[in-house]
Amino acid sequence: MPAVLLGHGAYRRDGGHLPPVRLKNRYFEADPTNAVDQTALMPRPGLVPFATVGTGPIRGLYRQAGVLGGDWMVVSGGQLWRVSSVGVGSLVGAIAGEGAVEFASDGVNTLIAAGTLYRYDGSALTILATPDAVGVVSVAQINGFFLLQVAGSGRFYWMQPGATTIDALDFATAERAPDLGVAIRVTGDFIALMNTGSTEMWVATGEADAPFQRQAGLLFEKGCVDRRTAINLDNGLFWVAETASEGRVVYRGGQAPLRRISNYGIEEAMRGDAGLSALGFTFDGHAFYALRIDGRGTFLFDISTGSWSEFASYGRANWRVGCAAGAPGGPLLLGDDETGQLWRLDSEAGHDDGAPIERVVTGRIAWPRGVGTVSSLALTAGVGWTDQLDLDPQITLRVARDGFTFSDARSRSLGRRGAFSTRVRFERLGQIMPPGLVVELADSDRAQTRIGSCRYNEDG
Repeated sequence: MPAVLLGHGAYRRDGGHLPPVRLKNRYFEADPTNAVDQTALMPRPGLVPFATVGTGPIRGLYRQAGVLGGDWMVVSGGQLWRVSSVGVGSLVGAIAGEGAVEFASDGVNTLIAAGTLYRYDGSALTILATPDAVGVVSVAQINGFFLLQVAGSGRFYWMQPGATTIDALDFATAERAPDLGVAIRVTGDFIALMNTGSTEMWVATGEADAPFQRQAGLLFEKGCVDRRTAINLDNGLFWVAETASEGRVVYRGGQAPLRRISNYGIEEAMRGDAGLSALGFTFDGHAFYALRIDGRGTFLFDISTGSWSEFASYGRANWRVGCAAGAPGGPLLLGDDETGQLWRLDSEAGHDDGAPIERVVTGRIAWPRGVGTVSSLALTAGVGWTDQLDLDPQITLRVARDGFTFSDARSRSLGRRGAFSTRVRFERLGQIMPPGLVVELADSDRAQTRIGSCRYNEDG
């Protein structure tokens, strides 16, 4: 019973004309209940409506335990909304601009950076004046201080704890190189000044005259290509850097040594001037860094497994989620990239509010020498809950002997609702010769389906 090597991560490399490895709308997980190879390819959770605010798109989401009674702050189109834990939204005021916004709070005041800087005290939204009327594109908070990154400059300002105005003398400038500031982030006790060509780590000193200083010996010579890619997640900082020698690369750094986490396929997809952004979220114990490459795909790095997968919405290259926010005491919410819809994830929803989810995985049957025959292919699968009692979900199989040109699809039943362990078998796949053939398994019915082990030329 030789194994079919199903893809445990998404990988596409057009350079060299390599057959793509697809893991679309699924992700890899270790499965101790699978006695054959202890792995499972899990379905991505469906998107379930939570609330609709404004006309969209959702430009930013924020929620922090102990702030604003646990409500979410949402910027939808040109409006700021406050949304309760039960999905009731109330309009707060107008927010300028069109791009992504950032939030930070000291527990009393919440700042919103949208080029223009806003302050919300729980009842009123006001514009916060900045020295020389500079724009603020990024904001963070540490030890009661607000940190404000100036647009198109290496300078950042800070606001003293409890202050509601900015002192024009409370500023510092990136020191390592004459970079332009892109984003400011707090990771642990460090402040990351993320510039175009480098990332400097600063610390709070506790001194009144100079409350922040650069941490000597802790510098990453990797800047940030876009502040929307800089995400705090899993006690680390993830971002996309771009250099003349390496192109665009996804890194993890912060408190730990710098580590490249993108593969050659992801880096190839980021080439050129494609728009980049990212969001981070945790679901069912998996912490995901979701990298959106406009028009080319949304690719998720799973920190727990170190593998990449691809999420996509029906009829679109990208997953329709643009931002996310969650905190203890409430669900994780995700913002739509086109409308004012707020979504939550549901592991039992096999569709996105009625839109199908196309789940695809490819695998390879290796054949090192000679000519042979693939008489059968068998896989174990499971069907979870579905809202259609009479649904008979199907899975299709296609094969490609050259790695790219696939045969017509053949279909088999995965079993009805609650068939948590089904054995699916396809017969007579035909001739095989070196180096082997690629198989593709796909399903899109309104049921969450799990794929386990896969074998070929199995007896019986």
